[in-house]
Amino acid sequence: MNTQKIFEANNLSFEYEKSHVLDSVSFEIHAGERIAILGANGSGKSTLLKLLNGLEFPTGGQLSFFGKPLTASYFESGEHEYAFRQKVGFVFQDPDVQLFNQTVWDEIIFGPLQMNLSADDVIKRGEWALDVLNIKSLRDRTPFTLSGGEKKRVAIASILSMKPIVWLMDEPLASLDPKSQSRLIDFIDEAKKRGETLIMTTHDLSLLAEMADRVLVLSEDHKLVADATVDKVLGDTKFLVKHNLIHDHRHGRRGRERRQEHIHVGHTHTI
Repeated sequence: MNTQKIFEANNLSFEYEKSHVLDSVSFEIHAGERIAILGANGSGKSTLLKLLNGLEFPTGGQLSFFGKPLTASYFESGEHEYAFRQKVGFVFQDPDVQLFNQTVWDEIIFGPLQMNLSADDVIKRGEWALDVLNIKSLRDRTPFTLSGGEKKRVAIASILSMKPIVWLMDEPLASLDPKSQSRLIDFIDEAKKRGETLIMTTHDLSLLAEMADRVLVLSEDHKLVADATVDKVLGDTKFLVKHNLIHDHRHGRRGRERRQEHIHVGHTHTI
């Protein structure tokens, strides 16, 4: 494992209207890791991702990025803000929140245009992102006319063109059909090969082993209850049931009853 420490959380807490959303969470994330954040609804997964992206700030404890505390005052420095946004890319669960330009091409080159690159470099980055996400045919389309899977790939391409070293992805498989899910997993694999770090929230345990190597699990009382390999977490059925990651149902038939665990996966919709 690369020993370069990107994020470090020490007793990280976040409160909203006097209610704990995260409670004394501690972990480290190193360069090149693929990490999935698991937890039942309301456990604090999306909030943790927002803290890592500087969209929210801790109300307790400390969160650091390359050794520097991520606080509101950190982002008051234009130099720090610029450097952070170059390194860290955030992909929202709903791509409609992220897409706002008139064409896919405008969407993809918007970020590079803010980076004071030459016109040639902007075009090269845009063409490269179109190629990596296999969306050249969408270049002149208007984003709101695209399918959900296409929008997701455009949203990712708009971040890819800025060449981040860290990816934060909120429920990246949500509402994707199997083909789109497969394409996204291929992208995650390629990002890992490039040495990039990926941190994702997910409900979908069925594809967890293909997306991540390490898992952080948040409990329903907003604490970190596991920091382990995918195999270790998925292999502990009692733990998964306890933290509402799979369902333990009882089935009765002709006077007989048996128990069966169900993987708690996100719904997929054909697009």
